[in-house]
Amino acid sequence: MYSISVRRVCSLYLCIFFFLSNAKADVRDDERLILQELYNATMRVVPSIIVSNSKYNDWTSPTTDHCTWTGISCDGEGRVSRLIVKGGVMKGNLPYSLRGLTRIQHLDLSLNNLEGTLPDVLSTMTVLDYVDISSNLLLSGTIPPIPPSVITLHLFYTHISGSLPDYLFLNRDSDHDVSLQILETSN
Repeated sequence: MYSISVRRVCSLYLCIFFFLSNAKADVRDDERLILQELYNATMRVVPSIIVSNSKYNDWTSPTTDHCTWTGISCDGEGRVSRLIVKGGVMKGNLPYSLRGLTRIQHLDLSLNNLEGTLPDVLSTMTVLDYVDISSNLLLSGTIPPIPPSVITLHLFYTHISGSLPDYLFLNRDSDHDVSLQILETSN
């Protein structure tokens, strides 16, 4: 009887371990798909962009770990924590699926040819502290919801307008003197 309960307990622990392992793998797979959607929506639009920016070809590899792709950094759990794709590499509209990159701390999509409105993708990025979408002259609309964690925000040379929430200017805890350090807009 004792050996059966030990087996059951061990089986339970193994099930939990495999469930958690698979859950982490599923999230990583989801993030990989989101990044591939971003690539397809903004980096494959004009062939000359791809040719001139071949350093991003690793984004098309079905076998390369997305944490090693150009412009991507991941945290210790393999979740995307930094997305830096700037300098004329992107053209088009940002996909709404970027909402799924919830662990991003640093987002820099500056100096590109992004257009349309900025979808409400930032609000799900609850640890985001740096955002730079400046110098995307065709990006327009209103400022989407911004998480309170944002410390640095660059919106200059865009046609994005609107008000920023008051909580970005308030002292939320003793670790921060000012919640928002830098704000630059064209408007």
